[in-house]
Amino acid sequence: MPIKPTFPQVEITSEVLRKWKDIVESLANSVQVPVALISHVDHTGIEVFASNKSPKNPYHPGFRFKKKESPPYCETVIQRGEKLLINNAATNDHWANSANLENGLISYLGFPLFLPNRQVFGTICLMDTKSIAFSTATETLLQHYKELVESHLDGLVKAKTLRIIRQKYSESLIKIQQLNKVLQLAAATDPITKLMNRRTFNDILHHEIARQRRNGGDICLVMAEIDGYENLKDQAENPPEEQVLVHVAAILRNRCRAQDFIWRWAEKEFLMALPETPLHGGIVLANKLRDALESQPAIIKREKHQVSMSFGVVSVKAEEPIRDSLNRCRRCLYKAQTKGNAQIESGE
Repeated sequence: MPIKPTFPQVEITSEVLRKWKDIVESLANSVQVPVALISHVDHTGIEVFASNKSPKNPYHPGFRFKKKESPPYCETVIQRGEKLLINNAATNDHWANSANLENGLISYLGFPLFLPNRQVFGTICLMDTKSIAFSTATETLLQHYKELVESHLDGLVKAKTLRIIRQKYSESLIKIQQLNKVLQLAAATDPITKLMNRRTFNDILHHEIARQRRNGGDICLVMAEIDGYENLKDQAENPPEEQVLVHVAAILRNRCRAQDFIWRWAEKEFLMALPETPLHGGIVLANKLRDALESQPAIIKREKHQVSMSFGVVSVKAEEPIRDSLNRCRRCLYKAQTKGNAQIESGE
């Protein structure tokens, strides 16, 4: 049954080519013929991959049987997908214009080489310049080497498949890692203000406190709450309180340093951790934030709305549990709120 070649792409390694060279040399010596070949078919024709060395062998590795030539022996094997045995092509008109016949090669025995998926890879064959009847033992020997070459092809295909699987796995792993980073960032980020949420607080502050203990220096906490937040009325779309939160977050970002940490702590509360900053530095920042809010009103529906915040400021003590530092900071905030809007209260 005729087989249409599919021109599979298989990378033949130098190690496999050396093995194929040994195979064709062994075949030529064992059967005493001038030509033993392993060939490969592609879009342009048939290429010799391995060839024995003999003065009577016109085909060297890299030689191509062009597609437009009258069917040479190997091409016939590929088209039929089965063994071809020719005792004397000179007596058969079918081979009258064959390129093989022009080189005086009138006897031929060849088998197709298949990949694991039964696609045709090429041929393994013997040729001679004299008319001979290839014996059953010769056919068995050539069949044995055919199976050996196909085992090499099977290994190459599996190695290529494994490389592809590993590459795809590596690409998938990178995508998963990137997605995990995105998910982790999303889980740790407030969706409205794009500031960190409180999930990251403990890890970050523990790290900063440990660094403080190694290197010295102070850490200051500033807790701030929007005054009169409850008076903002809910609306169906783009609630004004969200615009206020975004406005406040922008001011906090602009006034804090790159090494400072900012969290949206609760619905209307924000928390800042200021590394290498004494209590006085935290109070200075709170004043700057208060002034910035006063000078930059929020724009809601094209109208200016004055927003203010109250602040509590404390310095983190070296051996103090984080919870205690937070409670002290919150108490300072509550104390500031009892004094009115836009107030600042600090504590050691």
